[in-house]
Order: sequence, then structure tokens, then C-alpha cells
Amino acid sequence: MNGLRSTFLLALSLLSISGLASAEIPAAAAFLVGEWESTEPTNRYRMRVSWDDSKDEFYGLMSKNGRASGRVGFKIDEHVFTAKFLHSPRMLVVVQKYRSGSAGVSSWGGWLPASIDLEASSRDRLVANFPEALGETTRSYYIRVEP
Repeated sequence: MNGLRSTFLLALSLLSISGLASAEIPAAAAFLVGEWESTEPTNRYRMRVSWDDSKDEFYGLMSKNGRASGRVGFKIDEHVFTAKFLHSPRMLVVVQKYRSGSAGVSSWGGWLPASIDLEASSRDRLVANFPEALGETTRSYYIRVEP
């Protein structure tokens, strides 16, 4: 768990000090703006992704709860996703909110570090990579719901 915590802290630090010279949406990632649905069978939640000119980053708000996200207390319009370019124009560093709980009440949570590989993603499919503490990576897939 310490490896995951270190990775998370590094991702947060990089998000806070990095940025593009321009506030324009980078062309390679402009397709991220829109509504995306998780393909996880037990939690097909949706998030609405927008571009924040003032921070040079993408952010996502919960737009529809899935079975699991509603059970652990996520709320509609809650900030659940942030993505920003670092040094590679093909990769976005991401932090995504997670939590535990039951009956719509959260007991704990935080932010997971991840990345989006723009070469593996497309206008209709988003691929997020979540590093595990032991070095393996879990992939999550999202499909476009609305432009």
C-alpha cells in the first residue's frame, strides 16, 4: 500500500506543478470533453468531462451513479476525475476519486493515481491505467455516451 500511496502523492505533486503554456484544449485530447460511462458491469456510472482553461486540465463530474457508486455515497455533480498533460503529448496523468461505504453513506475514500494513454483511446473509447501497489496495472474502459 505504501507504493500506491507514494505513486498517488507523486501524481498529485505533478498535477500541481505541471501545465501547458496555453489554456487551449490540446488537440490530441480534445475528444475527452463529453460524457463517458464506465464499462464495469457492477458500476456503470457516468462522468461529464470538461476542460478548465484556468487550470489547463480536464475535470470530470459524476453525472449518473452506477450501482456501486451510489451505494458508497457518490453524489451527482461531485468532482471525481482530473487529468493533465505532463511531459508526453500521448499520456495524461489522472487522479480519480474512490470510496467505500454502504447504504449511500461513505466510510472512507481518496484519490487514485492513473493515466490515460491517448494512443489506446479514441473518440468513442477511453482507456485508463491504474497502477497497482505490486507493479501490475489494471485497465478501466469507458464508452462515450454524449459528445
